[in-house]
Amino acid sequence: MNLFKKAEKVVKASLGDSDMAALLTWQERLEEAKTAYQDVLAAMDGREELYGGTRAVTPSKNSRKAAAREATNIRNIVFELIESQIDSSIPCPKVSGVRPEDERNAAMIEQILRADMDRLPMEYLNDEQERTCPVQGGSAFLIEWDNGISTHTSVGDVTVTLLHPKQVIPQAGVRDLKKADYVFVQLSRTKQYIRQRFGVSVESETESNPEISGTGSGSMGDDKVTQNIAYYRNGEGGVGMFTWVNDIPLLNLDDYQARMLEVCSQCGLPAAGKRCACGGKSFKKEAQLYETLTEDITLSDGTVIPAMVPALDESGVPTGEMKPNRIPYYKPNVFPIVLRKNVSVFGKFLGDSDVDKIRDQQEFVKKLGTKIEEKLLKGGSYLTLPNGVSFKKDDSELKVIQVRSAADTQAIGVMTLQPNISYDSAEKEKAYY
Repeated sequence: MNLFKKAEKVVKASLGDSDMAALLTWQERLEEAKTAYQDVLAAMDGREELYGGTRAVTPSKNSRKAAAREATNIRNIVFELIESQIDSSIPCPKVSGVRPEDERNAAMIEQILRADMDRLPMEYLNDEQERTCPVQGGSAFLIEWDNGISTHTSVGDVTVTLLHPKQVIPQAGVRDLKKADYVFVQLSRTKQYIRQRFGVSVESETESNPEISGTGSGSMGDDKVTQNIAYYRNGEGGVGMFTWVNDIPLLNLDDYQARMLEVCSQCGLPAAGKRCACGGKSFKKEAQLYETLTEDITLSDGTVIPAMVPALDESGVPTGEMKPNRIPYYKPNVFPIVLRKNVSVFGKFLGDSDVDKIRDQQEFVKKLGTKIEEKLLKGGSYLTLPNGVSFKKDDSELKVIQVRSAADTQAIGVMTLQPNISYDSAEKEKAYY
């Protein structure tokens, strides 16, 4: 980090800039988390390369020298293992009611979930995750609410983003997402997306982590930046969110999953135009715990939720007056990350990788395949000629050999060298099975 920029951030934080103080805190925590998780991140690219059929040969663990040559013949058993497990079908959602009278509502929730699955690109996301999960030991979905999606009857909808495991960095020392105080997500975004989504210009910024875009180190794009997101537990047990690009804070929400409403800064009434009834012109976004009904709501089963209900005193006794009915808004209060593990292992944030289990066999198969190919190509037929006898070496069907006497023709012969690859082939098959 540039020392001048770091000093500038420290000064701003000391002067009471809350966003800059939060930025310093979360940048330090992200660096600490990545350092603790570095061994896991470093292994991910190697697994992807084995799945893709890399020709690089890993030297023996007992050898101090690097492999001198690459493999020339590869039977990709890692790819075969992963692809043999792929199941592109998506199970139908199942919701069970706690009580018999809840079964009707459970069936309605199932229908809503099926409709969301049809709307979202779940087939594509599942197909990619089916490969990423066994290769890396796990993968994740990021579930968000996008208020920019609207129809003629609704505002906002659910969005699902597939996350590669290298994009999810757990809290240092914590391997259970449910027990974490915070977790980080890193996304590759365009500068235009950041400007439209958060209203902040990042035109002069560069992509700090291009490797999260795909396998390998990646390549920096002039129009791309890395968006860092920290999801954390707030003081009330809910979920907060702080996001930034390099040294630029984008959004700081202490109650990320709460319903937010723009209200007047003076009287607290909901915004209605550019000027409030009280005369105030400034507005702020405020978390809403309840929805106040303005009219009766009739449910599909005929049940009516009244807009007005009896008022109660502190002891719960009706006062004889009526008051507007308030319904609490639902908040998930869980991290918006769904982690899928390949094979769960105690003490690991992700599961066990199938690639790691057959890495040695894959390397052995590559070495034997290269050895067999070399033997076969070096074998063949050799022509013996007496000294002084030659023939024209071309592709013509009829070859003319010039001999000095009939005795020279008796000295012309063909010797065939056939290498024995049976032992190599047997060991290769044993490694495969």
